[in-house]
Amino acid sequence: MRKAEILAYWNDLPDNGVMEPSAVPYRHTGSSYTQDTVRITGSQEFIDSWLSGNKALLRYENEDTRLALTYRETVDRDTDQHTGKYQFYLSVRARGPRARSSTSSAPYVSELASVSNESPAEKAITLEDLAAEFA
Repeated sequence: MRKAEILAYWNDLPDNGVMEPSAVPYRHTGSSYTQDTVRITGSQEFIDSWLSGNKALLRYENEDTRLALTYRETVDRDTDQHTGKYQFYLSVRARGPRARSSTSSAPYVSELASVSNESPAEKAITLEDLAAEFA
């Protein structure tokens, strides 16, 4: 599509559409590029504004699926210096049968709401990391 077509298409979409990503299958190998994923780069404020408007995705952190998340400051490949810009990646992953049967006592998003306000520059945050703190 050309830019004008994309703008028209985007404008015609209903407001507040429900985002329902398909889960990446359990034990998927290889690239997830063709899967339902979110990849955002830019300033921390830009990414945070997207996150604040898409909290409904948190419901995918549950007994059947998990959120695979990365949020970190980018590093220049040539200089190995932090850039002041960030990257955020999200995909929904299906849990395996063993994980589903053993996660009934695992803390989910509702229980993790009061956890660390640590900046992504200080640590790449994953819900798995947060859950491990409560194990």
